[in-house]
Amino acid sequence: MPARRIALSLSLVAAPLAIGPVGSASAQEAGTLAETRDQGVLYCKKKRFKQALRYLNQAYAMKGGPGDFPTVYYRGVAAFALGQIELAHEMVEIAERLAVDERRKRRVLDLSQQIRELYGPVVFEPTAEETSTRGRIFLEAKTGIINRDKRERFDRLRERYRTTALTLPKTLFLPYGEYTANGIPFAVVERAEKPPTVEIFLQPPEDEGGVIDSIDGTTWMWIGIGTAAAVGIGVGAALLFGGEDEGPVGRQDVPFFGEQR
Repeated sequence: MPARRIALSLSLVAAPLAIGPVGSASAQEAGTLAETRDQGVLYCKKKRFKQALRYLNQAYAMKGGPGDFPTVYYRGVAAFALGQIELAHEMVEIAERLAVDERRKRRVLDLSQQIRELYGPVVFEPTAEETSTRGRIFLEAKTGIINRDKRERFDRLRERYRTTALTLPKTLFLPYGEYTANGIPFAVVERAEKPPTVEIFLQPPEDEGGVIDSIDGTTWMWIGIGTAAAVGIGVGAALLFGGEDEGPVGRQDVPFFGEQR
């Protein structure tokens, strides 16, 4: 067989091998808003919140996602379970506007109360002498946290803020208590009339070429590719950055608050 024909034959065989898995994955992941959201809700119900948030992030990025109450509400539930409190709070505020019946309003209120029982807001602003509005916050608890759950919640947030570049001003949520941020003391007090404002010098980002303001846990996934491309890439892109996914759970009709779809 001539060398040219052999090369052509090999290329025809290699092509489907190279693109086959990607094509099938895209077809599976880039479903409709309802299909993608339902998969995320199923993960939520099974308490597999990392997988749930990946699907619900994808659903939220789709056309109609920000106006779809189940997508918004369950995205907040998953974010709260994973300690992404800023994102959970943002979803609660949107869900409050989307809730049109008493059952939905009660669910949103319940989630909002759970957040407020554990976390309070604090506003970080740059000092007058700070020349950069982008950097990291090094948090420390002023006294030892005895409660194990509270300590674990704080440790997760502490690690996120130490390793994530964010842009000031920024409102973050912390367990109630006394802290320092880059050496500046402050307190997050339950039932405070207004959140404390803390002026700080930011720690420089670890990588000046890295992501900007990824503190909500989702922005970094879409930077540089745009919403449409992100939807097409879908969960596959999330897997590149967010660890392994155990695969979709079985699809079924998911009732949302007794509604018929």
